[in-house]
Amino acid sequence: VVSRVGCARRPSRLRAARSRALRVASRPHDRTTMSRSGIRLPSWATASAVHALIAINVALFAVTVILGENLGGRSLDLVLALHGPGLLDGFGLGVLHLVSYQFVHSFTDPFHVLFNMLVLWDFGRGVEGEIGARGLVHLYLAGGLLGGIVQLAIAAGGGHFDAMRLVGASGACYAVMVYCEMIAPRQLI
Repeated sequence: VVSRVGCARRPSRLRAARSRALRVASRPHDRTTMSRSGIRLPSWATASAVHALIAINVALFAVTVILGENLGGRSLDLVLALHGPGLLDGFGLGVLHLVSYQFVHSFTDPFHVLFNMLVLWDFGRGVEGEIGARGLVHLYLAGGLLGGIVQLAIAAGGGHFDAMRLVGASGACYAVMVYCEMIAPRQLI
């Protein structure tokens, strides 16, 4: 850019950084990541926590659909579901249901898993960029754990503790969504 005096004006550092970012963003096929073996991989081919969490949820949903009710008359989603009295099963190993219920979804409602994974995809990428893959997994598990405990407390207060069976990643996805909104409150969705 030439000013009135004829001297070239240097662009500000912020403007230069923005133009570099726009050039990189406009060429997604050029973005690569170095693997451990030294091979350059495109960025979409490198695994992330968001991809792993979605893959686990979708794989367990597919297994649940395929198996149906072939586990002694029960479906996989009910076997891994969070169930109040089931927390004391198996010498206390029933507590693992606080984690397992976050990854299974009812095979009768595919929209449940679809919308949970859309939320995880949309908000999880920003959160993972902010706190890293390990942080996202911790947030996902902590959000699901808190959601399960709150649901158990509500069921116990309403007298439905024995009848409640909880499946799905809604609590975990809600935690990811809330964290994303906390770090970027003005972000457009």
